[in-house]
Amino acid sequence: MEIIKVIDELEREIQEAKKMPLTSKLLVEEELLFKYVDALRAHIPEDIRQAQWVNKEKERILKDAKEEAKSIVHNTESKVQELCDEKEVIKIANQKAKDIVDNANQKATKIIQGSYQYVDDIMTDMEKRMDKQLKEIRAGKTEIKSTINKYKMKQSGAISKVSSNTMSLKENVSSHLSEKNEHKASVATSEKEEN
Repeated sequence: MEIIKVIDELEREIQEAKKMPLTSKLLVEEELLFKYVDALRAHIPEDIRQAQWVNKEKERILKDAKEEAKSIVHNTESKVQELCDEKEVIKIANQKAKDIVDNANQKATKIIQGSYQYVDDIMTDMEKRMDKQLKEIRAGKTEIKSTINKYKMKQSGAISKVSSNTMSLKENVSSHLSEKNEHKASVATSEKEEN
């Protein structure tokens, strides 16, 4: 079935997906996930059409069984009319016809129940897989947001530190220049006094 192939391909993509460093999370491209979701949607109606086909087959089987039963009754009536009491033969033929129709109904019911169970099993399995993938995607998304916030905080701290270091450097340069100017003034004053 096509839907199983799509699920298998999705599973293969997940197994081959890159892992986020230092976590058990996977990185899966959003476009890739949407591609598989679209493929699953496209193939689900095929499975439902198959279930509808099974239902139509049930009706056909019932119709064929009824026609066969009528045919048996008709043939039996024709042959028996010449041999013995018509009422007894018709009773036997009707019982056979009833048995055939009952048997056909039982077979058709089993086919329909089996097809519904099959479709339900596929949908349940697909639901579990999709739930698991959604949980992993949400966890990955949360992890990425957390990493971005940590990075922003780290960057903010680094910028504050650089600003603080710059201010300290400016103060040191100003202090150094003041000391140098005072020293020059002192040297100039000493030279004047000596002259």
